[in-house]
Order: sequence, then C-alpha cells, then structure tokens
Amino acid sequence: MTAKTVDVFLTSAFGVQAAVEHARAAELYEFGGVWLAEHHFVQYGRCPSATVLAATILQATEHITVGTAACVFSARHPISLAHEALLLHELYGDRFALGVARGGPGIENDLIGGGMDRYHNGFSEWLDTLLHHLGGAMPVWVAATGPATAQLAAERGLRLMLGVERPIDEPCDAKVVLAYPGAEAERELRHNLPLWLARKDPHRDWTDHVERLLRVNPIGPPDVVANALSKVARPLCMVEAAGSIDGTTRLMKTLASLTHGSGAHGR
Repeated sequence: MTAKTVDVFLTSAFGVQAAVEHARAAELYEFGGVWLAEHHFVQYGRCPSATVLAATILQATEHITVGTAACVFSARHPISLAHEALLLHELYGDRFALGVARGGPGIENDLIGGGMDRYHNGFSEWLDTLLHHLGGAMPVWVAATGPATAQLAAERGLRLMLGVERPIDEPCDAKVVLAYPGAEAERELRHNLPLWLARKDPHRDWTDHVERLLRVNPIGPPDVVANALSKVARPLCMVEAAGSIDGTTRLMKTLASLTHGSGAHGR
C-alpha cells in the first residue's frame, strides 16, 4: 500500500531556478505537490519569499499543487501575507496551498520580525490575524517542530505539518520526510547533510543532528522506504539531500517509481 499523496519539499538549496526545474520534474513524475521553504540571510535555502516562488512555479506548471512550507512569521506580517495568499488563490484556486510557521530566532527575526518577545509570545496573535484576513477562503497549514505550535494548530482546527526531525509515526496531516533509498544511503547522507547544514550555521557541529535524522527517517532498502512513506498521511520528500541538482532529480525519479509507479518514463 502506498501513500495517497506523495509530495516534494524544496528549500531552493541550489538556487530558485533549479527549484523551478525540480518542480517541473516533480509534475512530470506525477508527485501530488511541491512545497517551498523560505529563508533569509542563510545559504541553506535560497528563497526569501515562498509566495513569489510559488507564483512562478504555478505559472510554469499545469496541475501540480504548490504550497509554502512555510512562510515564516519571523519575517512576515500576517496581513500582507494574507493578501498575497488570497491573490494566489484567486489566480490558481486550490493549486496553491498556504503553510505558515513561527520561524526561527535568527537574524531575520531581529531585523524584520519584531524581536524575541514577538517570536516567543506573538505567534498565536499573528496566526489569528492571518486567519481573520483570509476569511476562511482557503485552508491553512501550520508547520511545527515542537508541541506548543502543534497544540496551537489543533486548537484552531488547522492542518498540522511536522518537520523532518520529528518521528515518522507522529500523528499529523503532512510531514517533511528524508526518504532516501539505496545500499549506500547512510554513507551518502553522512557526507551530504553536514555540507548542506553548514550553510545554515558553519560554526555548529551537525553530527548529532544528522544522526538523529538518520534514525527517525526512512533510509536504506527501497522496500523499507516505500513502506514507511505509505504510513505517512502526506509525506513531503526532502529530495535536495541528494547533494546536487542532478542528484535531486534522480532521487525524485526513484521515489516516484517506489511510491506511485511513475518516473520510469521521465527524463
């Protein structure tokens, strides 16, 4: 049994033009959707506006869902974000999906998001403001890495999206998953992930974090990966962990073949 919908998660690690091409490949390989992260002031992810990139990908594709995973309140005002989301909804209907997150306590929070007090105490207020200005026009996904944000999503009746570091069997509506089949999967990821994560913080030792990702995600034999993905309500596959533009495309093709029998005819 395979997952009902399998999606792709992109951070624009190789630049936004590569992300557009990967989104086109995801549509070719018949994934259900593409979800876009946004980051500021780090090279880990190179998209500072998931809504702008979503609009570009929606225009460049025909039917795939394009979502934000997520627009971060550490660098966003909820009213302007609501207006952008409503515009995309008017243009593309249900093909656009809005996901939001608290964001991180990084430099963008200090320069754009209103400081640490708003980061710790203002998320629920800003989320309610966003919901008010959306007026129920579209569903909202809340990305969470901890219980407080997950509880808030439940209280508001919103869809919960969990991060890649959470256990794969944790209940949610969608989850970012590091799905990586292959005999050399762990060795390759122990090489690729520290290089990628160092773009977020070059001074941190990422060893423990990488090992945790390897423990809680489906990595290794293809049948093990496929079975794990089938048990996630909506997996968002973190394909850029392949470490290169071409490697990302190949990983998408492999995952498509594993999960929904597509990809064999792709490029």
